[in-house]
Amino acid sequence: MQVEEAARQAGVTVTTIYRWIEAGRFPATKGRKTWEIDPMTFTEFLAQKDYQSNYGIANVLEILPNLSTRELFKLELAVESLLNEREAEPCAS
Repeated sequence: MQVEEAARQAGVTVTTIYRWIEAGRFPATKGRKTWEIDPMTFTEFLAQKDYQSNYGIANVLEILPNLSTRELFKLELAVESLLNEREAEPCAS
């Protein structure tokens, strides 16, 4: 599966998928032009409780069905920004 398909399935942006690959959240192999993701492994990743609690952006569509496409885009950007800030925070020892 290509990165774009993985992003659609997860309900996140392509950039988020690249970040997850870099972070080693699931295996991916570099193809000639793009990364290839094993569909079975990615489905297992999406089923993980950690993913569901931290990256359930796709659930926004079910919770807020009356938002316009533009509003959903703004919301996704805001959520990604918050997640990036959270990932950048140093871990407490």
